[in-house]
Amino acid sequence: MSRPESVPGPDLERPSHGIAAIGAFVPGWVVRGVFFVLGATLGIVEGTSAFWSGVVVVLAATAVVVPRWMTAWVMLVVLAGTVLTRHPDPLDWHPYVLVAGVHAAHLIASWMLVAPARSRVQLRALAPTAARFVAIQVPTQLLIVATLWLASATTPRGALPAIAVVAAGALGALALVLLAPLLRERRP
Repeated sequence: MSRPESVPGPDLERPSHGIAAIGAFVPGWVVRGVFFVLGATLGIVEGTSAFWSGVVVVLAATAVVVPRWMTAWVMLVVLAGTVLTRHPDPLDWHPYVLVAGVHAAHLIASWMLVAPARSRVQLRALAPTAARFVAIQVPTQLLIVATLWLASATTPRGALPAIAVVAAGALGALALVLLAPLLRERRP
């Protein structure tokens, strides 16, 4: 049985001025501002030249003004390209910041698509995405350390064959885990 539309639910109490109370929130323009600051900072810190830093800042500004043009994702591709100009070094902080920053910018750009600048964005609604961000970034950052260590000149040459065997075994196990449900579904 559904409740009549005129009766507020337990989560939405109507104050005397007629606007639903949604709890802690930020204005939608704050989401856009955070995106611009993050994009511009990444462009300046990760940029390999003033030209590419400028391109990233212009793309970030365009994404803030007109999110539907999807220039945020063009900006992310330009930022990701900066990693190609660096020599792999596990002690270089740039790849770690770049991966986390690009991931965060992607999430914020997605929020910009659904939250107009004049809207109110409930902080509680952002919490699940923030938790997934952390859950993805922890293993990703560890994988970056391993990848940079393998690609750097400091890797002992005798370790590579053993690491290749372990990596092949991990890929085989991953394939089994991913294929097992698919194979079960096809049986009559």
